[in-house]
Amino acid sequence: MKNIKLVTSLSLWFIAFSFVFIFLGSVAQAAELGARPANPDPDVSFGKSWFIYKEADIGAKIKDAVQLVNFSDEPAQARVWPADAVTTPDGAYAIKEKEDTIDIGTWITFFENGRSLGREVIIDLGPEESKILDFILEVPSNAEVGDHMGAIMIQEVPEEVETGAEGEVAAGLRIAVRTGARVYLTVPGDIIRLLEFPKFSWERKDGIFRFLLTFENKGNVRIEPRGSIVIKNFFGAEIDELDIPTRVVFPKGEITVPVIWENISFWTKYGGFVAEAKVNYGPGLDLSKTIRVVAVPRGLGLALGITILLLILLLVIKILRTRIERKRLGQYIVQEGETTESIAEKFGMSWKKLVKINKLKPPYSLKHGQKILVLEKKERRKEE
Repeated sequence: MKNIKLVTSLSLWFIAFSFVFIFLGSVAQAAELGARPANPDPDVSFGKSWFIYKEADIGAKIKDAVQLVNFSDEPAQARVWPADAVTTPDGAYAIKEKEDTIDIGTWITFFENGRSLGREVIIDLGPEESKILDFILEVPSNAEVGDHMGAIMIQEVPEEVETGAEGEVAAGLRIAVRTGARVYLTVPGDIIRLLEFPKFSWERKDGIFRFLLTFENKGNVRIEPRGSIVIKNFFGAEIDELDIPTRVVFPKGEITVPVIWENISFWTKYGGFVAEAKVNYGPGLDLSKTIRVVAVPRGLGLALGITILLLILLLVIKILRTRIERKRLGQYIVQEGETTESIAEKFGMSWKKLVKINKLKPPYSLKHGQKILVLEKKERRKEE
């Protein structure tokens, strides 16, 4: 029995070890590549990471170089190419696909020893090796005045899939991750700096409360709006202040910036507040918008909605009953000496009902010749 337990235990350990070995043999890998300016300008902010050309006239030819780095201890073959930049709907910096590149990504040509290599090259990098790649950025004659954004990208060339003797895919997966260095260039001329703030709203989704700020860049240079959201209760007391995350709005672009509100109290969350977003995008360039929010819990909102519908229904029923009742009434002219009690008794109805349908006020006195409403005979019989 002990031998059987020992064999079973060893078998389980062997299966577990084999599973771990197979898993580790199939783990995904990614080359660690990078690109940065080879000749950074120490006087330019972010110059060590980005290519920034503050003024580039139309027709200018800018000679520069990019340093390509393999940070891993494995050799890598890399693809290098220029691309245009774009912002995502929430304002994050992103790169356009090669087929969508029509701006600054088409202005860059790579060179080696004075020989043109075109706009896409393949570079072999040894372990922890870096290489310098020259390029020329030529501003075309039809370039628009203002900012142009892009990047010089680098990505490992995917290896061919290895197959076994019978065609099965061999263990191992290599992920190609692309990275790069941003390129910013400004064509001088009539610079227009104009930002619009068309929409300021809020939403509560999956228990998270957030504000949404939409910005539109109507100018020709990139804009980074900065500011905060000041939140007050309905009495004017400040509750909280939230910083608006800095995002870049490209020329002719539109983004919506989300701002999450975490420190929201119960009474504010299920009550109401006033939120004012204040934004600045340059000296004397300020924008603001205010929203007033009445936040009601979903269950309470449903209950209030049902209650309001019931009240409306009751009101409609009351109006219909009044109209029907009025159709059952006849007109009577008060005679000398008659009172509400005597008339009510004459027509077989209560004096309270007579007072009610005629909307008489205390002391309920009647005048000779006054016209009042009474139940007709057939209706009196129904009441009897």
